[in-house]
Amino acid sequence: MNFANSIVVLLAKNDPAGSGQLVKMLLPMVAIGLLFYFMMVRPEKRKKALHDEMVGNLKKNDRVQTFGGIFGTVVSIQSDSREVVIRIDETTNTKMRITQSSVARVISEKDSKNDN
Repeated sequence: MNFANSIVVLLAKNDPAGSGQLVKMLLPMVAIGLLFYFMMVRPEKRKKALHDEMVGNLKKNDRVQTFGGIFGTVVSIQSDSREVVIRIDETTNTKMRITQSSVARVISEKDSKNDN
């Protein structure tokens, strides 16, 4: 028996005739909890799952943008340490080592054309 059922049983024992009032009191709380779940928790889980999938599909030569706003090209991926090396300057061959989770988005070819 879970915690919520235990509370309902205890309250019902104290007032057997007024158990209908208990249901009327708990119903709005349950509705608010469900509303909170469907409007806040579920979309965040979906967003995190999409980000994890995107990060898992990173490959060499992908153009990426970090959450810090840095643009670069993936040079190598070390999946065991969850690190990515990106080249941020083509002329000086400057590279930066970042975590996979700091990649905000992968820039596709059509995104690059729209930015120009």
